[in-house]
Amino acid sequence: MTLLNSLINASNDAVFIAHVTSGNLLYTNEAGCRLTGYALEEIIGMHQTKLHPPEDLDFSATKFKEFVSSNDYKELDTHILHRNGTRVPVKITSSNMFEDDGSMYVAAYFKDMSSSKKLEEIAFIQSHTVRAPIANILGLIDLMEMGMIVGEQEQRETLENIKHLTLNLDRIVREIVNKTIDR
Repeated sequence: MTLLNSLINASNDAVFIAHVTSGNLLYTNEAGCRLTGYALEEIIGMHQTKLHPPEDLDFSATKFKEFVSSNDYKELDTHILHRNGTRVPVKITSSNMFEDDGSMYVAAYFKDMSSSKKLEEIAFIQSHTVRAPIANILGLIDLMEMGMIVGEQEQRETLENIKHLTLNLDRIVREIVNKTIDR
């Protein structure tokens, strides 16, 4: 195995090389096989649009044409379709076209963005869903400290509300923890 092949295969990002005219895949690395769920033999010769969900075919075909019509690096956030039917968010970066044995090719680097998307979702939950019960709890405590909740019945109801909000907050935190566990 050459040094270049070793470097490409050692990459955590999937690398796909496609024939510019046909759109057929000529090469992928081990990360490409892991990302798609296909064996190397299945990927070689596959049309590049087969990497994408059927509902994104027009979009992916248009983007491929844009990638190969310009000799600039391009970047795209999209999805690929794993063999098991799962949509995987990826960031695709294309190389400049290159020639080999009279044919033109383009290399594309696919970065799996699943973890980043999961972190964005967790950040949203934390900033919105978690903040509401906390604000309510703090508001009720402020009312108690200012002496605005004076009667025994009002105090019991307020403590019951604080308990309910705290249990709700605990449920939300458990959901966030579950989202961080890879399934």
